Amino acid sequence: MATEQPTGKNAEETEEKKPVQRKAVGKKAETYAVAVPLLNIRERASIASEIVGTVAEGEILSVVSRTPHGFGKLADGSGYVLLEYVEPVKDDE
Repeated sequence: MATEQPTGKNAEETEEKKPVQRKAVGKKAETYAVAVPLLNIRERASIASEIVGTVAEGEILSVVSRTPHGFGKLADGSGYVLLEYVEPVKDDE
């Protein structure tokens, strides 16, 4: 007797995929100041990615991770910025 194969989508196909957030254990965000008149915030870590916002010169950004291609992921989750256009802010600890 042949077994019936389920029709329709299986559980993996029906569950909504949720983004995985990875944080380095024990490492805090790095702080930077914008060093250009207007810096683009990108949806993804690519200059071809959609611009989702901008930040003005002198504004302070918190970056939680860096990509191999020179982008920093913003701590607030709003997107990515090119790190060549920001300057590190010294910690006064």
